[in-house]
Amino acid sequence: MRKVDRVDHDRGRRIRAALKSFNSHKMMSVAAELNVSAAALSKWVQGHPMSVDHACRLSAYLGVSLDWMLAGTVSKDSPRALTGLEQDLIDHLRDRSPQVAVLLKNIVLEIPKHQ
Repeated sequence: MRKVDRVDHDRGRRIRAALKSFNSHKMMSVAAELNVSAAALSKWVQGHPMSVDHACRLSAYLGVSLDWMLAGTVSKDSPRALTGLEQDLIDHLRDRSPQVAVLLKNIVLEIPKHQ
């Protein structure tokens, strides 16, 4: 009987988000840095299984916690993961001038925090 590997689409989304945050759109260069094939990296981005060694190396390379990358959990010691909306805002902000970022920051600071 053939073993069926479980695809974890949520893990794949987290890896894609980390790659995007890392500003790494070149899968070939990331794969080369990790000494893996581009096909392997592509599989991981889709949520296919990876070895513990590869998971550790990828999370270290991307600067994210292994817990977050694999399971989506955030420990009190690790930075809080961005929501999809937060990531979208950052991506749009990167397309703007630094002056716009300063203006937006000042606007956000004027908005009262929710309680």
